[in-house]
Amino acid sequence: MFVRKKSNRSGSISVVIIDKRAGKAHYLKTIGISACPKEIDELSYNNPKPKITVFIIGIVKNLILKAKRQKKLLILNNKIIFTKY
Repeated sequence: MFVRKKSNRSGSISVVIIDKRAGKAHYLKTIGISACPKEIDELSYNNPKPKITVFIIGIVKNLILKAKRQKKLLILNNKIIFTKY
């Protein structure tokens, strides 16, 4: 997952969370939109807000639950390992 600043046609800038799959960017969530550089810095990853952190933690929890259900998860020495089988 990456945090990206994307410019819009209106001149404002959106701060979005993307995920790359098969070499293509897939937008997951828009964190905020602003035309003011100060507000954009507050929204960006350089100054993480709870909104970004909560969203990323939620995605990680969903991945772990999905792997547990499919029995593709090992926990060794407090490390989470995703397996192929």
